[in-house]
Amino acid sequence: MIPKIIHYTWFSSEVFPKKIKECIESWQRYLPEYEFVLWDLEKIEKIDNFFLKESLSEKKWAFASDYVRLYAVYNYGGIYLDTDVEIYKSFNNLISQKCFIGRENSYHLVNREVCSFLSSHCFGAEKNNFFIKKCLDYYEGRHFVLSTNVNLPNELRLDMTLLPFIQAKIAKSIGWDWAYNKNNHSIYHEVSFYPSTFFDPQHLSSESYCKHLALGSWRESEISQEKVTLRYKIKWRIKKIVTKTLWKFSYIMIKV
Repeated sequence: MIPKIIHYTWFSSEVFPKKIKECIESWQRYLPEYEFVLWDLEKIEKIDNFFLKESLSEKKWAFASDYVRLYAVYNYGGIYLDTDVEIYKSFNNLISQKCFIGRENSYHLVNREVCSFLSSHCFGAEKNNFFIKKCLDYYEGRHFVLSTNVNLPNELRLDMTLLPFIQAKIAKSIGWDWAYNKNNHSIYHEVSFYPSTFFDPQHLSSESYCKHLALGSWRESEISQEKVTLRYKIKWRIKKIVTKTLWKFSYIMIKV
């Protein structure tokens, strides 16, 4: 059984923006009996990993969080949530499983295949779960900083591979079908893969446990929600165009 622990990260020295506070309040409202564990700079001080330390030194909080969320869930068990995830009901119906994760609602192109990635903003597992370990192992011996040439664009200087892609690729290796039109519930090696309607819905339904607001709060905490959302949408459109072009030349997806 997955323990009633919610892990979340915050590496900025800034206080939580209003919308983040509202999201965390939704956790407390629907999960009153859960323990909430904040992984901040002090708590991760003793974690010895090249990728984590280098992403922190570059102030790339999202990539540092990618490692820490896996570390936390693997070593302690529980559920990870991004701070900009708003929940709508308890996770109690899910914690009897060994591991759960859902699809993202967006599509991506990998080697000209239209596919779904996984929702790294919300997933849960028992302590020492094998799937989480396989995801965590991706980072062992891996450097975030690929070049010391600061004149290179970040997409070439840094390893900006998306965790949703990493998790999807590893899930695919154990039998999960990442085809975009396979948006159904499936179980492989005791890992439950849920449709996007569960954790990343385009439109809320009775199935929806939460929604990722994708505020990009690690970038600028003092921007209003409207401005962050607008900027996110613009960057998302640019990313779509850029990644489709890059994949024609066998590049991996990047974060804008």
